[in-house]
Amino acid sequence: GKTSPMSEMECIQAIASVQEKVFKEQCVENLKKAETFLAENSKNNGIVTLEEGKVQYLIAEKGAGAEVESHFSPLIRYTGKYLDGSVFGASKEEEVISLDEIIPGLKAGLVGMKEGEKRTVYIHPDFAYGTN
Repeated sequence: GKTSPMSEMECIQAIASVQEKVFKEQCVENLKKAETFLAENSKNNGIVTLEEGKVQYLIAEKGAGAEVESHFSPLIRYTGKYLDGSVFGASKEEEVISLDEIIPGLKAGLVGMKEGEKRTVYIHPDFAYGTN
């Protein structure tokens, strides 16, 4: 029965402001984690750095045959994971992808692969989905 101290619009704006602040703080924290991980990971045996502090890969299984070039559309199977290991995307089967239409870090990590090769590609947010 009392008058609200805020209008509905003021309430919505206040909630949005708090959510934006939390989002920005999480972005800063995630970026620090990514940069720390990539810096430490670069010291591990077998890690190849393509873009300093931005894109790395590890060959899990060597391949043979033709190498992927930057203009190719290779047939791949992938699983995308966050640092905590949770999966954000995966192919159900092998699929053709155009290297011109994927995130820059994945493109860099795939170029030079040989047929049948398996790699783990580590990508900094700047070469992936940024704050998304």
